[in-house]
Amino acid sequence: MIQLTEWYFSKHKLKGTSEMCYIAHGFVSGHSELKDGTHIDTSMIEKIEMDKINNRLLMYTHSKNEYELLFADIYLEEFKKIQGYLHQFNIPASSLSECKKLQEECKAELIAKADRILKNNELYLMIIGVFVRKAFFKNSDGKVREIPVRPHIGMFQNSYLVTDWEKHEVDFRYFDGIRSIRPYHWSDGLEAIQIENAGNTDILFFSGDNLLCKAGEVTLIENTQFRGEGLFSPDVVNGKCICSDEIEKLLKNK
Repeated sequence: MIQLTEWYFSKHKLKGTSEMCYIAHGFVSGHSELKDGTHIDTSMIEKIEMDKINNRLLMYTHSKNEYELLFADIYLEEFKKIQGYLHQFNIPASSLSECKKLQEECKAELIAKADRILKNNELYLMIIGVFVRKAFFKNSDGKVREIPVRPHIGMFQNSYLVTDWEKHEVDFRYFDGIRSIRPYHWSDGLEAIQIENAGNTDILFFSGDNLLCKAGEVTLIENTQFRGEGLFSPDVVNGKCICSDEIEKLLKNK
């Protein structure tokens, strides 16, 4: 069955009518025609069923696809809207009351897993396809904390930033490809990355060595296997940008 993570719904008017329809959005895995980790908009939702025992929704769309939407994978920022939309499918708002608790439990389990896997100054990435769904870093004091993952919209190609914007302890950036990721920045002090491929297909990590990250396994990639900066970037990394040296020279000559 196809899965959606960070899922939510939106409402639209059917063209040429006054009737409303609903579609779902999220990161897909297990789709026969799309790579794992692709963010999609589904076709019109025809039916949603509640599976309270397994803490999930079963969704059926106009294109005849069947989706599994786990409560723990809900996009919480859209929680109130999702509750309202589910009324249209005869599912009471109270049915989703466990979502936040399940997300917190899932996060606690991932932190415990990352703590077992990681050594100090290592980064844990849980990847579905080429999308990093969760990231955790263990610092030099042995403390594990979650690192945000953000898409970076580029002029020619988008990339993903796994960056600690607050304490500046870790910064990992990569481009996505067809069943592959190509890193272009690995911050100073980051000793290694542990990639857990939680998707259904193997992916390649393109760097100095092209490393296969097998589905269902954790792959260790050490900083010595990163070939170095792959491009010039105006982004500030390690507290400086590509213009830093030139700026310093100009200031010294004043």
